[in-house]
Amino acid sequence: SSDKVLRLKGRGLPEKVGGHGDLYAHVRLMLPEGGDSDLEALMRNRKR
Repeated sequence: SSDKVLRLKGRGLPEKVGGHGDLYAHVRLMLPEGGDSDLEALMRNRKR
């Protein structure tokens, strides 16, 4: 699966006691519909 969660320390919302919390970014890679055979081959080889 291409789902990933990235944690960015100190880049989130401000905290009441000062400083900032952590920002969690959820990333999902999606290929376009219809497909491109070169792109599909590249992604298949990249998984290995």
